[in-house]
Amino acid sequence: MSDTHWLFSYGSNSPSRLAGRLQRAHLDMVAAWAPGWQRAFRGESRVWGGGVATLERVRGATTYGYCARVNEDDLRLLDRYEGVPSGVYLRERVLVETHDGPLTAVTYLHTSSKFNPPSREYLETIAATVGAFWAGPDGRPVRPDDFPLR
Repeated sequence: MSDTHWLFSYGSNSPSRLAGRLQRAHLDMVAAWAPGWQRAFRGESRVWGGGVATLERVRGATTYGYCARVNEDDLRLLDRYEGVPSGVYLRERVLVETHDGPLTAVTYLHTSSKFNPPSREYLETIAATVGAFWAGPDGRPVRPDDFPLR
């Protein structure tokens, strides 16, 4: 794949949702975490009925998710899904860690600074995204209550 990038997903863009959006049967994916970033909920989504995930820089914080290998065409398509043309999200680069070492990854950051609590359905979707690669505390499955509302 030419012009490849790693995409860091930490919210509702689960592996199956991402594969569906990109119309791919298989994506190269790895567990990843973003040190120095915390998940926060901003803006208003009519689809999800509340705030949606973004990342904020916070010393000592870590946000868990995964990285998928994508190309430039994929990113242009995802920009539309994420609302980049209308200014809802910005595409940014962040340093993430994997079990094989650090990666520079593309991710999407919400432009709103206004906190808005997410819906339970949205938190359940994030739990499924994160839980595809990570366990919750004490090795149990990831649950919606594992995500502090900030």
